[in-house]
Amino acid sequence: MFKKRRYRIADKIFSLVEQPLAVYKSVYKIPDGFWLDPFVLGFFGILIVNAANYHSFESKLSDEEFGFVAEMNFIKLSFVESNQMVEKFDKLMKEQPLVFGEVPMKADFKLGQEYGHVASSLLLGIEDLVVKWRTEDVLDEMDDHDLPEDQEFVKIKILFDLFVVPLVEHFELGEKPDILTVWKKTRNLRF
Repeated sequence: MFKKRRYRIADKIFSLVEQPLAVYKSVYKIPDGFWLDPFVLGFFGILIVNAANYHSFESKLSDEEFGFVAEMNFIKLSFVESNQMVEKFDKLMKEQPLVFGEVPMKADFKLGQEYGHVASSLLLGIEDLVVKWRTEDVLDEMDDHDLPEDQEFVKIKILFDLFVVPLVEHFELGEKPDILTVWKKTRNLRF
């Protein structure tokens, strides 16, 4: 019974967790080092944590069940063995909070967690002031470019801003695409 529950929750979570990655892959290829990058681990790690907590609200996951759900999602996302990813995520989670003069890697992890938290609120439909603010900004930007109002694109654009834009600079992927380019490349994505 417990094994079925773990698989069911892992599958539910994956349908949410894969969305930011699909937006990224619609514009860019996965660079070397992507899956062990602190920002990526922080973003997906907190997205998995929040989604697991949301979907197991009535009966909390045990540490073992949560580990299984996280590992399954990391494997499905990356198509690689997730041991290194889970270990690095755990290590970064256990490190001390950010303090002056600290290694920048920890700042990237923290930023990934912050953006992953906002993304999880968006994807889970949880009311959040930051999601509301970002939605209004995207709608204004769409109006400025005479794009039709499309709630699915609003979600995609917010995921783009939270996940893709930070990685464009971090991995030196070139110029950040403007909203028209994002709209053209992602308008066929539907979740």
